[in-house]
Amino acid sequence: MKSFLQTVLAVLVGIFIAGIISVMLTMCSMVALVASSDTKTPTKANDVLVIYPNGVVNETEGGFDFQGMLTGGFPTDAAPSLRQIVQAIDLAEKDDNVKGIYLCLDKMAAAPATYQAIRNRLVSFKQNSGKWIVSYGDSYGPAQYYLASVADSMFVNPLGAFAWGGLGGAMIYYKGFFDKYNIDIDVFRVGKFKSAVEPYLTDHMSAENRLQTLTYMQDIWGEYSATVAAARGIDPDSLEVWADCNLSFSTPNELPAGLFDGIRYRQDMYALVKQMAGQEENKDFHGISVKEIISNAEKADKKAEVAVLYAAGEIVDESAGRGGTEIVGKTMVDEINSLAQNDKVKAVVFRVNSPGGSAFASEQMWYALQQLKTKKPLVISMGDYAASGGYYISTPGQYIFAEPSTITGSIGVFSVIPNVERLVGTFGLNVETVETHKHGAMQPPLKQLDLDEKAMIQHSVEKTYDTFLSRVSDGRSLPKDSVQEIAQGRVWTGKRAIAIGLVDELGGLREAVAKAAALAELSDGDYAVNNYPADKDPFTSLLEEMKGGVKLKISQFLFDEDGQIEQELQRLIHQNPVQARMTGVMAPMK
Repeated sequence: MKSFLQTVLAVLVGIFIAGIISVMLTMCSMVALVASSDTKTPTKANDVLVIYPNGVVNETEGGFDFQGMLTGGFPTDAAPSLRQIVQAIDLAEKDDNVKGIYLCLDKMAAAPATYQAIRNRLVSFKQNSGKWIVSYGDSYGPAQYYLASVADSMFVNPLGAFAWGGLGGAMIYYKGFFDKYNIDIDVFRVGKFKSAVEPYLTDHMSAENRLQTLTYMQDIWGEYSATVAAARGIDPDSLEVWADCNLSFSTPNELPAGLFDGIRYRQDMYALVKQMAGQEENKDFHGISVKEIISNAEKADKKAEVAVLYAAGEIVDESAGRGGTEIVGKTMVDEINSLAQNDKVKAVVFRVNSPGGSAFASEQMWYALQQLKTKKPLVISMGDYAASGGYYISTPGQYIFAEPSTITGSIGVFSVIPNVERLVGTFGLNVETVETHKHGAMQPPLKQLDLDEKAMIQHSVEKTYDTFLSRVSDGRSLPKDSVQEIAQGRVWTGKRAIAIGLVDELGGLREAVAKAAALAELSDGDYAVNNYPADKDPFTSLLEEMKGGVKLKISQFLFDEDGQIEQELQRLIHQNPVQARMTGVMAPMK
């Protein structure tokens, strides 16, 4: 027995020491990563900017995937952000060493407006510089092909795929699961189109939600199809026929003429691009990546500044500590107030990329932005989403830009409160409460709400919705009755939002910065453009991830392998009771 205990103790000590060594190695790797981030990679003669996003392209740079590493993965070089890609194109346009751009998009995924923003910047790159763009892919999805169609020439692998099959998506409905496990959900909402609560009320999509989802998908597809038709000289009707045929099962040799300029293997593309750039034939191809070229960027030292304040992710009252992108109300208010008090900042562009979230946090940011606007111009630039709470925080803007494929609107409010009293009862547990007054123990999720308590919450939701309508009415100079007609939780694309007064102009961040500078009466070259909040280095991101902790959830082993249902329950339990948030069926696209 003694020998057994010694063996067990030795194993435990070994595991502990191995864990310490692993953490130390990780720390050393992160220190090296931070140090390498300060290293510049200058361009060479006849260089080529290689844009090869390996994963999802988000608005801003992400952190270090500490949880993924501990659960079996490895820290990887994440895909560059939209901000980094656009900055790289800016530098390549002005750098005489860079002769052109090589696009490899087959591993890229992003929201429609991100594809649109990158493509628009590449169009202006060609117009301003006269330099070439060439594209290659082992495969092309519809969004990837839309972006790649900006290229002067497009190539595909001999066994590649062309998935021009239209747009689609899926949405999980939780009601059946909650019913099966005796979890009760109380839902309070305003607006017939407020689809965020549907998954808890029913097991199928409502006609209203199907209508608005199909409408914005058709808008996005229409943009893709029209752009590709013009760029490639293809009949738009043919593109629609091919979409119904789903050409992804056809080999490139079987595809209709005009879709590609050539069929090549990847290794042969390097020889072609090398020749186009004028590189020496007997030497290896050399290109510069997005992250390498932006390492050369010099921060402009100007007396005046246009600040770009990024608000990306779900709006929350406090950080969830689970990693990912979020807009923490109090933290963002502090950033807004700091910019308002900074005399060097002459104008602010508020870059919103959010599906919304906490109505309380949205209101606090709205007030801070209102105060800032009294001191300096405020322009809104919408990214992939500026919906529900994301639109709420956009209403103070003096001028609003959106991409045609931006998802916005969703002006509505709801509250979803779970109750597990029946669930715990199935395990033989009983919930007892003691209260000094009638509603003293109003503490979901352990206690059922009574009719009076439900009425209180519904009243709170309705009052918040009325405030939301007022914010839109005042900010957009629209009668409140008119806002009510376009609200009801309905989602709009940026293109449609102009016609109903929710957006002023189609355009991206560059146009928003130019507008803010004009409102501040700043001349070109007299101001710098700086981003806020300050970027977090990978080491700081690692520490924050470690602070959040890593938990292995029992539910993942029982019935929820990917943790999606567990995550949804955690959201319902911990989120602010009153939400201005939208959900959708479209994941990042290829």
